[in-house]
Parts: sequence; C-alpha cells; structure tokens
Amino acid sequence: MHPKLTLLYYRLLGAKIGRNVILHEETKLLECDLLTIEDGCRIDAACVRAFCVEREGMFRLEPIHIGTKAVINCYTTLEPGSRIPDGAVYGPHASSFDDPQPRSYAAYNTTLQEEPHFLLKLLVAWPIILVVKFIARS
Repeated sequence: MHPKLTLLYYRLLGAKIGRNVILHEETKLLECDLLTIEDGCRIDAACVRAFCVEREGMFRLEPIHIGTKAVINCYTTLEPGSRIPDGAVYGPHASSFDDPQPRSYAAYNTTLQEEPHFLLKLLVAWPIILVVKFIARS
C-alpha cells in the first residue's frame, strides 16, 4: 500500500533496515532475519536472498550485509554471505559475485528517477495508452 509500510513489514520479519532506504515495489527480500541494509540504500527490482541450494544438494544460509548508500539495480541477485561495501553500485543484471560498477551506473536505478507530473500523465501518457489499447482490440 505504501513504501513505508513495506519497510515496516520487512522490519517486523526481522530485517535490519536503516533510515532513508528506498525499495522498488518489485524488490524481493527473502530470509529477512539475515538481512542488514544500512542507511540510504536504494534497491530496484532485485532479489536479495540469504538462502540457496548449491551443487550436489548443499544448502547455504548466510547473512547479507548491504553498506551505507549502496545502489542495487534491477534484476541483480545478491547471494548468501554477500557483503556489499558502502557506496557500491551494482548495475542491471549483475550478481554479488561481480565487482561493483562505476558510480555512473546508479542512474539506471528507477528509485532515483522522479515520477512524471500528474497532468503530464493525464494529458499525454494515458490518452496514448488508451489509443494503443483501442487499436490493439480492433
């Protein structure tokens, strides 16, 4: 319903989440009691999971720590035992096994982009969407 309620929900599940953390609505936080997210982090539609099954059926369950002001972009997967350094940026379709990308990759994070003004959506975007849907039904 609201981003603040989502953060409260994850905190109630046991996640240690700092201040000014912004999660995209499609972000998946799993095994919340093993997650630590420091202040100012921005996580796009990523999967943060502290559990996995490795080769030959071995289970891994380790805590994940995301440092202060880290940026995790869309479709990035953080593996169990990951320690993301402060200010690190992981670009789209990355993994915690990869090295952090340059700071310029933070521009691809949708939580940093502003919503268009309501009138712009009402007068431009929605009419185009309605026309395309009408034509698609014809």
